[in-house]
Parts: sequence; structure tokens; C-alpha cells
Amino acid sequence: MASFWIEFEQGGELHKATFESESISIGRDRSSDFILDHPTVSRQHALIVHQGGGAFQLVVLSRGGLTAVEGQPATSQEVDLYDGTMITLGQHTFRFRSQMAMQQPGGGFAQPASGIQSGADGAADPKTEQVPVKPDGPGIVSWDEIAASSLAEEQAELEEEESDFQRIRRASGSKKGQETNPVLVGGALLLCVGILAFVFLNNDSEDTRIIQSQQTDSVPVEIEVSCIEASACQRDALRAYERAAALLESRDVETGNLFDGYKRLLEAKALLEEGGIQEFPSEMSEWQEKHDSARDDLDAMFRDFRMRYHQASTRNRFQEMAQVLNAIEAFFPDRTARENRWARDKEMEMKSAGIYPGGF
Repeated sequence: MASFWIEFEQGGELHKATFESESISIGRDRSSDFILDHPTVSRQHALIVHQGGGAFQLVVLSRGGLTAVEGQPATSQEVDLYDGTMITLGQHTFRFRSQMAMQQPGGGFAQPASGIQSGADGAADPKTEQVPVKPDGPGIVSWDEIAASSLAEEQAELEEEESDFQRIRRASGSKKGQETNPVLVGGALLLCVGILAFVFLNNDSEDTRIIQSQQTDSVPVEIEVSCIEASACQRDALRAYERAAALLESRDVETGNLFDGYKRLLEAKALLEEGGIQEFPSEMSEWQEKHDSARDDLDAMFRDFRMRYHQASTRNRFQEMAQVLNAIEAFFPDRTARENRWARDKEMEMKSAGIYPGGF
């Protein structure tokens, strides 16, 4: 888990907000981890993301609001952060600090950042005034322009998140005295019929649904093996075990090695069972230990993926959601694995809702 903090001045005193997380969100939205409540800041302005080791990045989400690093406007969506990097988002300036982060090139950094006031919840005081950083060349050069750009951006975001029904209703008009659109009436009737059909056709009892769910989740991955006699089965099992051990030793070399090693362990055990062998041979004496360790690591990894997906989902960050699902499918490459199936189900849900981003 990454550890870092944000330094800012309040009432002439240095304060800090500390985080124990792989990433945090910064913006005007109340769901942000670090709230900057001012029109010059976008609702979802930026992320601070730990990339591993001492690498941190500022990921810029805002499409119009001012974002500057060390006094220079950000020219790319991802900017490297070092211990002491000064960050400006809209009107507010603060400093990124972490004992884990790499040091600034050239060493050292300027005095603590000023100009940001924070309340109990980390929200910035909108009364604080600063001189905006002026970009080189054309761009936003005043707070009025920044505020106007942020408002335009917010409207664009709201339009993107609008449902199909809201778009139809808005397009058909909602003025007083206007007649009801017959297309909407017909669509509503069809929707009601669909809901009734769903209720009557999916009338399984709660107990039945629970049993079906348990049956699905009880199989981590489907294993198919084939061998003729006990000696051949044991020979194949030993080969599968040796391959599993090698993959687990090199789990950090390639994304899918941990899962593939785990799957080979299951294959080795299945081959022994196919041959009617009740006990592990001496060469496989560490099978249970390797199995439990790999399974624990896989479960922890999947929990982390689901947490990241949920966090992105609650903030309507569809691109992050798709990235997490792709990562799950890469770490659990077997399509019969429950983690892979979960990711594909979520992908289908996103596509059905029309929120799955292109390019994935």
C-alpha cells in the first residue's frame, strides 16, 4: 500500500492530508478523496496514482481546467511526480510528498506550497485568491476563463452521463402544454411489458438462486485431464507439478504465470485422482503449501481488482472500469476461471448499458 501526503497552507500554518492508498481522486465532486470546492477546479480533475516502487503519477482528467506541475502547464495526461512536486489545479496549489517517491531531478524543492485553504473534509476555501499560472502560448490566462471552461466541461460530462430516456425526453420537449409524444408512450408500454415478462419468467425461489450462485463460485477453474493407467497418470502429474513450480517461481516475470502455475497444480492433483492414486508422491510433498499460497495471492489480487472496479464505478469512470476488467482477464487468462467470467460479465453489463469505452 502506498503512503503519501499533500501539504498546503491554512491560516499561515502548514497542514497536510495523509493517504494510505494506491490512488486518490482530486476534484470539486464531493465523492473525491481530496476535495477542492471551487469553480476553477473540475468535478473530477485529476488522480494521484502509485505505479509501483517509487513511481507516482498525476493523471489529468480535466479537459479544460488549469493543471500545472512546478508552475508549468501539464502538456500530457500523465505527469511523473517526485517527493516535493508542486501541483496547481485551478486556483489551488499544494505539494505532493512521499518517503516512497523518487527525489526531484537536481535535488531539493522550493518552500511549502501556499494558497490552498482546507476545511475539515479537505475541501478548499473558495475565498482564497492567487495569480493564475499563465501558459506559454494560447490557453487559459484568467480565473474567469478557467471557471467558464470548467462549467462548460461539467455540462459536457453531464450530457455524456445522460440516459437514453433522458435524451429522448429532452429531444421531444417538456414545455408546459406540450402534447405527450406518442413514441414515448409506446416505449413506456413496451418497457412495462418487458418488466412483467422478466418477473414471470424469472420466478426461481431465492434458495434456488443462492444454490446456483454457490455452484458457480465453487469451481475456481475447469480442469480436464486424461490418462490411461496409474503409472502414466503419476508421470503426467509429476510433469504438471514441475511446470507449476517453475511458473510460480517466475510469477513476477509474466502477468499470467501465477494463475497458470496454480492451474497446473490443480491438473497435477486431478491426474493423480484419475489414476486412482490417493496420496501425493514424495516429489509433490509441497503441493498443498504451494496451492494455498497461490490461491491466497490470487484471491487477494481479485479482491483488489474488484475494489478498484467498484471505486471507479461509483464515480462513473468508465475507462478505469474497462482497464480493470482487461487487467483481470490478463491475470486470469483461462475463460473458465470464475474471475475471468466475472470480468466478462461486467464487460457485457457495461456494453448493454452503452458505457463501455471504445478502443478496448
